[in-house]
Amino acid sequence: MILSLLVTILLMVGEFHHPVLSEANTAPLNHQSNCDDVNSPDKDKKDTTADAAELPVITRHSITLGGKELDYTVTAGKLPVKNDVGETEAKIFFVAYTAPNPTPGVKRPLLFIFNGGPGSSSVWLHLGAVGPRIVRMLPDGRMPEPPFLLEDNASTWLMWADLVFIDPVGTGYSRAVNADLTQKFTTVPGDL
Repeated sequence: MILSLLVTILLMVGEFHHPVLSEANTAPLNHQSNCDDVNSPDKDKKDTTADAAELPVITRHSITLGGKELDYTVTAGKLPVKNDVGETEAKIFFVAYTAPNPTPGVKRPLLFIFNGGPGSSSVWLHLGAVGPRIVRMLPDGRMPEPPFLLEDNASTWLMWADLVFIDPVGTGYSRAVNADLTQKFTTVPGDL
């Protein structure tokens, strides 16, 4: 049932060359931001805490699928949506899962995953069906009481393609930079 909600916007056979996601293949396990120490005695330094909050977070993990271990990298962050004059109007939150290509010379597919809307983020597909980790449900399929536990997803699509879960503006952590711009991203005329 939840899979019927899936809207696949783009399936590309090829390499994805976004600087943030490309960095995921070489970043250290614990990605460190370059934010200043807020307790620094140098009070004249520019406060970069807000800038550091926008840096992607990159971690590495592994999962066993069909008896084989699959290493993968997770990148979570926000990408700016800019207008024609280069001003940021919104920031779109994403979580990307990338795995090494098992066959050199063969390009690994990339799948962008959105959920239905309005107002629904990709979390239901991310942690309920397609991602490498899902919420452990009760034996009868109902949602358990908090705290929720995650478990490996033996049916993850990561075994076949890299995955990018995208929250449309106004859902999840994706937002317009100010309330006046929200309507631009939540109306049919705004999409045209």
